[in-house]
Amino acid sequence: MERNAESFTPATNTSQKSSRRYFRLSRIQVKLICEGCAKHVENTARETNGVRSARCNPNGLLEVRFNPVKTDVDKIEKAISESGHDTATYKAKTEFYTDKPKCCQYREEIEHGSNFRA
Repeated sequence: MERNAESFTPATNTSQKSSRRYFRLSRIQVKLICEGCAKHVENTARETNGVRSARCNPNGLLEVRFNPVKTDVDKIEKAISESGHDTATYKAKTEFYTDKPKCCQYREEIEHGSNFRA
């Protein structure tokens, strides 16, 4: 799986008049089942220091805009895996994965070939 695509977007920092920050836009593939999972992934990404915005579609494609001085894709993916979701780079530890509701545990679904997203 291709991990992400990136671009830069300038944004003004209103607290420092002469300063400009740049935000990076990346796309991260996340394994999930439902819209509830997508919301959980979005919230986890937004809680990562330096993340400005995050939006995850029901197919598991997370678009995240972040300040590359404060964080990077690796840190965001680690946070997502620690919340119980696998990414292209990190597999969630069993204890984090099994803390999710049973309806959102997709690994068994993959092994049996059902309709799994991402």
